[in-house]
Amino acid sequence: MPFARPPYRCDYTIVPVRAEQRPAQSQLQDQQGISRRLHINRLLAEERFDRYFNTEFDYKITPDNNNEIKIADDVLQMDLNQGYPENIEKEAIFRGGKLYDKKKHSYEWTAEHVYVDIVWHFS
Repeated sequence: MPFARPPYRCDYTIVPVRAEQRPAQSQLQDQQGISRRLHINRLLAEERFDRYFNTEFDYKITPDNNNEIKIADDVLQMDLNQGYPENIEKEAIFRGGKLYDKKKHSYEWTAEHVYVDIVWHFS
């Protein structure tokens, strides 16, 4: 069975252009563009590394006997992990060296475990 002809007509031909056929100015601009993109990629990679090398996600914390969560001195930031339904209706902040729930106005955490995203300070 013969192949069906496409419904459109192509009146032009694509001719590949070699790098040495282009003007030197164009080649220089291409090299500068590539160099700029590589530099940006390196900066982004460093930023991602700096942001996450001391971060732990889904870190499990257990409240003490008083149902309070004490925060260690080497913690820079702690946020409730919003991937857990029990954390969605809570708003946690640091207060007095403990984790405080602003919505309940309490230091008490009744869950057996609390899952947080935590950023550690490494010296």
